[in-house]
Amino acid sequence: MKKDNAVVMKKFALATLMLSFLPSASYSQQDILSSLSNKLKYLNQRQSVISHNIANADTPGFKARDLEEFRINSASGSNMGIKLQATAPGHIGGATSVAHFKTIKQDDSYDTSLDGNNVSLEEQMIKMAETDMEYNKVVGIMRQYNGLVRSAIGGNR
Repeated sequence: MKKDNAVVMKKFALATLMLSFLPSASYSQQDILSSLSNKLKYLNQRQSVISHNIANADTPGFKARDLEEFRINSASGSNMGIKLQATAPGHIGGATSVAHFKTIKQDDSYDTSLDGNNVSLEEQMIKMAETDMEYNKVVGIMRQYNGLVRSAIGGNR
């Protein structure tokens, strides 16, 4: 009995984590997996931007950059992971592109050195660690989901 309750609680926790990435609406499993996949792509690109900032910490005039926060635009359905669905033969389904997320310049609230560079290595290392933790969290959710699917179709093979 305790084991059954633990399984139910684990499934509930997984569903809650998966839905935390989405706005309140009804989405299919494919939409959820697509959104999680796009979140991984976003985090990968963000890690690259942060690495670029660190590599240019001593470049005169270099301004640190970051990506806009990952979010799903529920109003248009056109943002990362949620694809427009064709409801009639004449309609065109919307394809989404996640190759490039919008890069924004960092605000100038950080100390700028005499050479015009505003990269704070400490701040960049914190962002890198946060991005890594978020990436590991999403990968964990996807692994748990795959495990649940495997167990639903006949056990862990």
